[in-house]
Amino acid sequence: MNKNKGSILIFVLVFMLIITMSVTTLSIVLNLYLKSIGLEIYQKKAYYLAQSGLNIAPNYFELIPLKNIPLTDEKTWIYAHLAEGFVINQNLDGQIVLFKSTKNFLYSVGLFNNKSSTILKEAFSLTDGKISLFSWERL
Repeated sequence: MNKNKGSILIFVLVFMLIITMSVTTLSIVLNLYLKSIGLEIYQKKAYYLAQSGLNIAPNYFELIPLKNIPLTDEKTWIYAHLAEGFVINQNLDGQIVLFKSTKNFLYSVGLFNNKSSTILKEAFSLTDGKISLFSWERL
């Protein structure tokens, strides 16, 4: 009878160890998954802010600074000169920064929660004082 109690105790301990390891692993995986989902949501919000910037840019076109942005390394240049752009605060978590380039491109940077950002670039032309916007691309 004593041998039986010892083997049952070992079985219960091994079973509890397996359950504990499974729960720990599951919680770690779930935590990483939720963090990645959160970052994906932040990226989407930054993208929507950048799109909004392109939509409202014609209203502020005269206020947007004209910069000589190099076409070879646009993204790096824009991030290095964010403070020089025209800033529109959407809310406390996000903002839009707009630039015009001398090469007739309009840049809209959507910044969300200091964790994610998106840059959209759109060609424009001025005809008789009216701005015409063309297709945009994501940098």
